[in-house]
Amino acid sequence: MAEIIKALVALPKEFGFFTLVTVIHARLGEVAFGTTPGLVEVMATMRAAGDEGMERLLARARELAENHALSERLDVSFSYRDPFTVLPTISRMS
Repeated sequence: MAEIIKALVALPKEFGFFTLVTVIHARLGEVAFGTTPGLVEVMATMRAAGDEGMERLLARARELAENHALSERLDVSFSYRDPFTVLPTISRMS
């Protein structure tokens, strides 16, 4: 979980345009001493300059999580909430 969080927050450095990744929630296992966590949950807010930028950011985030899960022989799944598209900028001349 820690490696995925570090990789997610570093993602904006990979792009030459505005991107933002904010991890808003992380949960590791349950309170059960002497056991290995069976579930990890990481939630992040992601923003980018334009719809294409957002698609690239999401694809890269998904790729890094899948690669990490594969290297550790873990399952991974994704869900998305509240996606929205970029609104056009309207300039007003006075």
